[in-house]
Amino acid sequence: MDWPQDGSLYDARAPRNVFKYSEMATTIVRLSPGLDKPMIWTMENMKDWKEWFDTEYPALDGTESGLVLILARRNGERDFPPVRKVKSDEWLEKIERHETDRRREQPTSSNKNGQRTLRILPFTPDSFHTIVNKFYVHSMIARAISRADIPTFSAAEVEMSFEDEQTHPAFVYNCRTSNAWEGDLALTATYFPHCKLTFAIMFGCPISTEKQVLQRLGKVKAEADHPLLMPGILVELERQRHVCLVENTINELETQILEIDMLSEDLELMSTEEQARRKQAKRAAWLDTTYLRNQLSNWIVNLEKLQNHADELNHTIFKTSTTGPSSAVVTGYRGPQEPPSEVFLDHCSRTPKFLSYEEATEWVDLSEDVEKGKAYPFYPLEPEFCKPSQPQQQPLEPDQIQDAMERAGNRIKSRLRDVIDEYQEKLWLMAFDIIADNNENRYSRFWEKAINYEYLGFIL
Repeated sequence: MDWPQDGSLYDARAPRNVFKYSEMATTIVRLSPGLDKPMIWTMENMKDWKEWFDTEYPALDGTESGLVLILARRNGERDFPPVRKVKSDEWLEKIERHETDRRREQPTSSNKNGQRTLRILPFTPDSFHTIVNKFYVHSMIARAISRADIPTFSAAEVEMSFEDEQTHPAFVYNCRTSNAWEGDLALTATYFPHCKLTFAIMFGCPISTEKQVLQRLGKVKAEADHPLLMPGILVELERQRHVCLVENTINELETQILEIDMLSEDLELMSTEEQARRKQAKRAAWLDTTYLRNQLSNWIVNLEKLQNHADELNHTIFKTSTTGPSSAVVTGYRGPQEPPSEVFLDHCSRTPKFLSYEEATEWVDLSEDVEKGKAYPFYPLEPEFCKPSQPQQQPLEPDQIQDAMERAGNRIKSRLRDVIDEYQEKLWLMAFDIIADNNENRYSRFWEKAINYEYLGFIL
């Protein structure tokens, strides 16, 4: 069967490559529990990549954990002055200083259905080939990118290695949002549970998205070691896009409903062209609403898959042992070179200090929704991490590390449940129910006339 294969890296040099290349500056982010803020580098050419891999690239020997992220900038985005190993706050300040008051138009094709700008990578073929190998990009990404108009989330457990490296069990994640509207994104991530290190690439990032991602990552502490950190951020970004789409679609549909009476009263006074235009507008409003509802319904299915996977992680690799050594929690994930009990202690005992959950945590608002203003327990923020680092910090015991990851997983599940409920109750359902409540008579006449032969042109 065509299931994910062990060690199957994406072939960036294949003749039928799904990507195109246009080298430009892009951003790489390093985040770990021991860092106060994410560290940022700007990569402009192969020389920069080679230097970074030689000096900053984390090894899989357990000495480092956290997240290594490439924000692959969207084709056509303007350049900013390059930076080398600066904190995310400094980089965000640089962006603010160089942005103009004029709102930049999103660089997309005139044909928004089937746009391919996400497939144009800010690398050369050679540099992307190196990135694929260093970031362990699985070949499954090709399928996710190709299904451009269908949102998707997939998770697979495989064994990964590069050349003569030791083989390690890993989780591979691929996420894709629909390109039916501008602002689509894709994400691939490979997580190694033996050292809690994630390599991820987010494709199609405009500067606005890059800013949001860095702002969210700046609030993260221990959760930097959780594999669903970046999929969770992608969910928040897509939610924002859907809110705008739903509002615009509802406004357009309400406009067409309000014109029903005018159409029936002034039909004889209108020209043939005007009648045709209004019929086309009503048909488009109906089709757009139906299509958006179907897309949101498909996205909810993927959110439920993500939620189920978060629950699966909590019951396997992040489950705190109550009957024996905590190192035994990875027995379900094969370490071919050494037994599981040794894998955890040898590779993860030197993990940087995680936050302590002995004190109450503050709740952080990550929804970026000023109107809602809700706070969700997605990424905790402890006051102790705002203080200067202590000269000697003892790493947490394995049980405490597992507890931190399990609690992070519970926060992710809780937030995903809230997002799913919001989609079901306030997004695609309100596109029909709220309009029906507010415009009951006009709404009924709209759909009654839509099924009459006179108005079949609206929906056929």
